Amino acid sequence: RPDLLAACYRQGALDMPSVQYVVVDEADECVKRWYDDVAALLTAPPSGPRQTVLCGATVPRTLRQAALQSEWVQEPALIAERPELAEAAAAGDSLIEGAGADHALWELPCSINHRAVVADSGRTLVTLTRLLREDCEAAAAAGGEPPRTVIYVAAEEEAALVASALRKALWGHHTILALLPSGVAPLRTLEIFRDGGGSALVATPDSSRGLDFPRVARVYLLWSGIHSADLDALLPADSALAAVVEANVTSTAKSPWGEQDYVHASGRCGRIGNPTQGVVTTICTSREELAAVEQVGAALGVEIEEIEGPRAREGSAEALNDLYYLLGPPGGDVDDVRGA
Repeated sequence: RPDLLAACYRQGALDMPSVQYVVVDEADECVKRWYDDVAALLTAPPSGPRQTVLCGATVPRTLRQAALQSEWVQEPALIAERPELAEAAAAGDSLIEGAGADHALWELPCSINHRAVVADSGRTLVTLTRLLREDCEAAAAAGGEPPRTVIYVAAEEEAALVASALRKALWGHHTILALLPSGVAPLRTLEIFRDGGGSALVATPDSSRGLDFPRVARVYLLWSGIHSADLDALLPADSALAAVVEANVTSTAKSPWGEQDYVHASGRCGRIGNPTQGVVTTICTSREELAAVEQVGAALGVEIEEIEGPRAREGSAEALNDLYYLLGPPGGDVDDVRGA
């Protein structure tokens, strides 16, 4: 972290003049949180040639201007997977129609497919579960393992609920882990997922930046969380926790995913060195949400394909599983997975 490195530098424990290469990853967020510390490190007089790199999936114009005006970089060059975007951004313009005034340079791997689906009322988790099951069945038919998957849910209480429900409905398909802000030993959870101890990770947007999840092939975004009608089957027996979850799910103040959030979450798949093509699927609870997702896609220059939600075979074991775990009566025992 820049603040810790800057503290070492100020205390004389870090010999910045001798540093030849400085790389600031997630530079926009670092500058936003620790501007003075980043500035102290980048303006430390070098004793010789120094290469400074400011990198990230989103490189806002404000960051580029700050780097130039503060002389953090000399003879700057913008590098991107799509050179025409870097050239346009360097010229102070954007080739992407509808792009925000500040973020003229985005970077999404070209190998990612983008999809969206509108779930029926009360069937957000059913739709998610069946899509995940389809992924596993397709991989098994090709002789492969379940695709490594990250599922983003906006609020922690909902994420805990989603992880618990998926563990039950997808037993035998996925091994579900939960990475939550107040969870116990989050670093241990990351290690388990990284080392293959789990095939699917339920997380909040806090985990969409700066974490390298290896070999991830699928990313799912619950655009505004789960639908309020989903709660009929999923509210925990603990009345206090149930009240918190219900208040969060039914809140009208939920913030939709913006362009910058979408870029970082999508970037968990399709990464360099990953041989599997990435697929990002956004689950919406209404046509209005779908329109918002498509607007984000237009701003980023990516086409988002609308798909139909899968249907289980009537009378199949999967349909019965979904009915029991995801569409059953209220008041069932739902695991508290915040410590998982």
